[in-house]
Amino acid sequence: MQQKRWSRKLLIVSGALLLLLAGCGNAQNGLTDSPNATTIATTATVILRGMPTPRPVTPVPTTPGSVTVPPGQVVITVAKSSYASHEAIIATITNGLASTIIVRDHQSACTLLTLQMQTDKQWVVQAPCRLSTVTRLLLIPAHTSRMQSLAPGSTPWTGGQHRLMLSYTIGTADENSAGTFTEVYSPTFILS
Repeated sequence: MQQKRWSRKLLIVSGALLLLLAGCGNAQNGLTDSPNATTIATTATVILRGMPTPRPVTPVPTTPGSVTVPPGQVVITVAKSSYASHEAIIATITNGLASTIIVRDHQSACTLLTLQMQTDKQWVVQAPCRLSTVTRLLLIPAHTSRMQSLAPGSTPWTGGQHRLMLSYTIGTADENSAGTFTEVYSPTFILS
């Protein structure tokens, strides 16, 4: 009798965990199945816990917008110069390069961007993604823009001067093009 209870509890907990993990993926970083999305099927070798692991790379759906793509640059712009502590930060990643860039999800607020706050003379990462999922490599095609929304969640943002950082590399995302990641930053903005 005791064993049946444990088996039933284990089955329920396992099912709940699978449902929870299934809901984490795309919705958390703003990815959608847009009909205007650019799809590129490819694979990459990702380092997981020190071990090279081949796995698919997910394209980031992008929609051509009104943002002027600066030629030869990757740029992050923010919608406003200041935000309230309970407000979502709206930013746009613009790839003005002639090549697709590869970015990592699972950054601040489970988006593609890392929120940093200036403390003393250092920039400190804020709002790390706490999902128990593997970080994925995503593609942003050349000459496209991608909007991101960083929501504060149940705890308001810490006030002060902030910026957003994007870490990207250029390549075909195959196992032979690991690439060096480059960091770009948004203009600073205030959270209050």
